[in-house]
Amino acid sequence: MSVFPQGFTRRLQRAGVGRVQFAYHWHSDERHLDLVILGPDGQPSDTLQELEGEIQAAIYEACPVVGYGTYLWDLASGEVVPFGQLTYLTGDVLGGTYQVTFTGDPEETLAARSTPDPTRAQVDAWVASPDPKLRVAVAGNRSVPDDWVTPLHGDLDPLVVQVMAARPGRAPLLSTHLTDAGNPLTLPRTLDTLARSEWAQVRRAVAANPSTPGRTLADLARDPEWRVRLAVLDNPSVGEDVRPALLTFFSGADVTLRRLTAREDPISPDLLSTYAADPDPTVRAAVMGRPDLPGDLFQLLASDPHRLVQEALAYGPDHELEVPFDESWPPEEQWRIALLPRGGDSWIRNDLDALAHAPNLLPELRALFLTQPRMYFSLMWRPDLTDDDLLVMAQGGASSEWLRLLPGRPLPADFFRKLLPRLNEYERGVLVMRPDLPADVLEELLSHCSPTTWADMAEKGVLNEPLARRLAADPAEWLAGRLLANPTLPPAVAREVLARLGPGALNPFIHTKESFPPELLGVYAEVATGDVLVNLAANPGTPSLPIIEQLRALGADAALTLLGDPTTPPEMLARLVGTGYDLLLVRHPNFTADHLRSVITQGVRRHNRYGSEHVTALLDSPFMTPDLWDTLVSVPHLDWQQRAMVAARPDLPAFIARRLKDDPVQTVARAVRRDLWPDL
Repeated sequence: MSVFPQGFTRRLQRAGVGRVQFAYHWHSDERHLDLVILGPDGQPSDTLQELEGEIQAAIYEACPVVGYGTYLWDLASGEVVPFGQLTYLTGDVLGGTYQVTFTGDPEETLAARSTPDPTRAQVDAWVASPDPKLRVAVAGNRSVPDDWVTPLHGDLDPLVVQVMAARPGRAPLLSTHLTDAGNPLTLPRTLDTLARSEWAQVRRAVAANPSTPGRTLADLARDPEWRVRLAVLDNPSVGEDVRPALLTFFSGADVTLRRLTAREDPISPDLLSTYAADPDPTVRAAVMGRPDLPGDLFQLLASDPHRLVQEALAYGPDHELEVPFDESWPPEEQWRIALLPRGGDSWIRNDLDALAHAPNLLPELRALFLTQPRMYFSLMWRPDLTDDDLLVMAQGGASSEWLRLLPGRPLPADFFRKLLPRLNEYERGVLVMRPDLPADVLEELLSHCSPTTWADMAEKGVLNEPLARRLAADPAEWLAGRLLANPTLPPAVAREVLARLGPGALNPFIHTKESFPPELLGVYAEVATGDVLVNLAANPGTPSLPIIEQLRALGADAALTLLGDPTTPPEMLARLVGTGYDLLLVRHPNFTADHLRSVITQGVRRHNRYGSEHVTALLDSPFMTPDLWDTLVSVPHLDWQQRAMVAARPDLPAFIARRLKDDPVQTVARAVRRDLWPDL
């Protein structure tokens, strides 16, 4: 039985969804959900991405059942099977870079999991598959007899063993065989017998046992399980005629296996040295993350310039190799620090940074550092940095951190012209904040840039009226909204933007700060509502408008006072939409249909999360219309408990009842009253 609601599943199928691949996991102290929506042809479809929010809600509801992992959800069968891989390239669940891949045969995985009466030949093929997710699938197929999957009790993949633990059948000899296989005192002939065990755990223990005969190790060097072969390679008793073939196998394996092997413990020193020079940076990063990395390999990888290797260094264990530096910076000390390998331990980076700040930095080293982009961040703090130095840096490459530290003094136009072609989109977004950009560079940024750069220009650039009007004329409302957060926005343009977007575009925590000029605060106060208006009244820089003075006269509880007064006129109530007291507003005797529309539309725009009492009050209003029902009662705006509460109401519009019956959360779908909607 599927863990997802049938109505929701059918709705997705009608929309063209065939399968969903997803990874549900914990990363950096947060839940993460990475998903790929596939069409009927099994290919990702951009047209289906609008369903992503509802699918995420359904998965979050079902994940306590399926648990953390990577999965394939087949809508036709309702099966949710482990599929794909989540790999940490650096670090771990506490922080780092991870990669989600969905590789394998989905048809075969589904068959292994759900075929009701598979043949013995099919099961044997699945049990022997090198794909662990296929073995997990057959282990979870309860129609397969226990004795057909006995080898999986001793599998080397922990997820396979975990699934097998739920089966009633057991492997009583596994523990005994494991003990004997790992005991150096076990007789050679016994080890030779155990080397042919159906359990991979036993074969690996034999492969790692130094008492295992050479001929047995030679046989195990051809084992289908790569971890068994790796144990043979690390065994001190393995013959020299076997080692070269194993080294060739592991060094020439695909990148996924090389990366897995580089993290495995134990690993042959020869193979570890090979992986430290691997052409793939993810393999080198895996080596860098090992706590037992020898000093020579650590020094080699510490100078590796690739981002992933340096990230693995940052997340990896500390290596105590520090030699304190002489803070008086005599010439010989400067040269010693300057010649340390780049990208090593944090103490090396700190020493180089301190050297770059030294007042008596040698001219030769200053010139040397100007050719090394990694030193630019440190050099930017030097007071003697010249325009020519900056041009040298521009030729050598820049970074967003470096750009943020550019001196505040006006810089030559030629500097920006040389710098611009070298910047990526994010770095161009940093550059638009400069007030001294030449006109041709500014035009280049506006004419050939991504929406991200336009957004940075709108929110953080120095705006004159023509530039502000050009940005405000963009058809994308979100871009015009970014302009309102820019303190240099001309008031006339601000007034036009607010006329287009309405007061809901203002944020009580962004657009009411003292950093905004009084004339811009005055424009915002002309149309502001709710908490924005209250915060503007509390800002001493806001000009003295009648409504501002009225709120100031009533003090900190002005909104509560006005909403508690039954004589407050509708015009004033309209300006109080969007405070923390919207429940009082909805219940006010002078509350109107326009007020209700403003409460809902502004709340949706600001992503407000109303409490259940607020939702009930809004839906009970006699001014509710079908379009307001449509806006409010949806997955993005109400949590599943609130949607379930709404689903039980007897006054639902038919289209809302139909929507909730197909809700991604089972509890919501079941809450729709079948006695009122028998045809749904």
